Amino acid sequence: MADRLAKEAARSDGTKYGYSRIPISAIHREAAEEANLKWQDQWTKISKAEATKQYFPTVMDRIGTKINLTSKLTAVLSGHGKTNAYLYRL
Repeated sequence: MADRLAKEAARSDGTKYGYSRIPISAIHREAAEEANLKWQDQWTKISKAEATKQYFPTVMDRIGTKINLTSKLTAVLSGHGKTNAYLYRL
């Protein structure tokens, strides 16, 4: 019975649903775009990370910059490095 129903559905022209294959790369790209939009929304709303925002005002600025993260660079970007401004806060 299932075979007969499947054959009938395959032969009928009045089907409501169609399936077109979507490349996995398109799915990955859409997921990345959605994640970047959510990240940008959070980045805009947060009041923290002011030191990092001076270097990377938008998420796309950070994504587009190829940098080799080291502990010293992370300390500077996060505002926790041994800078005069940080030492003054202590």
